[in-house]
Amino acid sequence: MISDNMTFFLTGGLGTILGGAGIACYSNRDGNGVAASATAGIAGAHVNLAYQFKLGQRGFLIAGGSYGVYFMQYDGFLPVLSYEYRFE
Repeated sequence: MISDNMTFFLTGGLGTILGGAGIACYSNRDGNGVAASATAGIAGAHVNLAYQFKLGQRGFLIAGGSYGVYFMQYDGFLPVLSYEYRFE
């Protein structure tokens, strides 16, 4: 964690940038609120703007939009829907 509302993260997976790192900023990191992030990696880069909904003690549902270059082939907007389980 960089600060109370900003984190550094590592990411990976198919359908994304394969492997990379980024920074995320939250209006309320531990509850419901706006989340913005920027990620760069092996096969692309993107920025996200979404809303996070707290689910349980450590889970979050994230819904919003993303703009970037994906697998170095498509550049444009895509929807974002993800689940995060945060280790503290």
